[in-house]
Amino acid sequence: MSNPEQIRNWQNALEGAIEYAGSGGKRYLNRAVVVAEALSTQDLARAHGEQAAGVVVAALRQTGGRGRLGRSWADTAALGVAVSMAIDVRGVEVLARPGVLALVAGLAALRAVRSQHCTPESLGMKWPNDVVERASGRKLAGVLIEQFGTLAVIGVGVNVLQRAEDFPPELGDSAISILESDVAGALHTERVLKREDVAAAVVREVSHGLAMVDQIGLVENLEREFAAADVLRGSTQTLICDGVSYRGRILSVEPLQQITIATSQGTRVLDAAKTQMERFQKPSRRERTR
Repeated sequence: MSNPEQIRNWQNALEGAIEYAGSGGKRYLNRAVVVAEALSTQDLARAHGEQAAGVVVAALRQTGGRGRLGRSWADTAALGVAVSMAIDVRGVEVLARPGVLALVAGLAALRAVRSQHCTPESLGMKWPNDVVERASGRKLAGVLIEQFGTLAVIGVGVNVLQRAEDFPPELGDSAISILESDVAGALHTERVLKREDVAAAVVREVSHGLAMVDQIGLVENLEREFAAADVLRGSTQTLICDGVSYRGRILSVEPLQQITIATSQGTRVLDAAKTQMERFQKPSRRERTR
């Protein structure tokens, strides 16, 4: 399929998602821009958003994307989804709270990936906002939030059609695509699992999440949804808070408030906003069944 035809298909899918999402509540998104290739959809969305907020930017191929903590998120093989949304959060007090926008976007990414997956219950959330396979801990999707005054740029990257050999060697044991995850690899083919459908699902779910938070003004439902999807609780991890390392069993994760960890020196309650996790240790079978 030629790039013009692909771009047209993506454009139609994203515009349909925007129209569907705008049928109720505040409309945060109003137009889509699809390009054949971009260094970073985040940068492109910011540029368009500074002219007029409400834009969704998608690239068929992203060559220099970035993730959280300065990590890279490239899709040079054009097998995944890279989509960024630039929205105006002026006057929306709840979205100004630290971590709320990332929580909204992370859960939206989870719902979007689950909607394209044969066994959605096999997927969960790894704090702060990674979509992972529960059994292996391998990552299917991630979120990046960047704030520029009242303009917020929400970036979502999803691994869709990659095979194991398509990932860089350093990601071999930590990344997986929808196609290869669980039984999805056996039941989906490139003909039925379409990247533009995944991108449209992301846009719908982000729009829905923003509208719900804006209308209700409460985040308790988001926190409950996160708790049900959380893959860290019960696992043994190493966390770093204010320069101090804590290793132990994760008792609870409250993404907007705190993380409680049982260490050999006792139980510690860490400020979630100041905490980072060292390399994720996938839960053992025993930990997953606790």
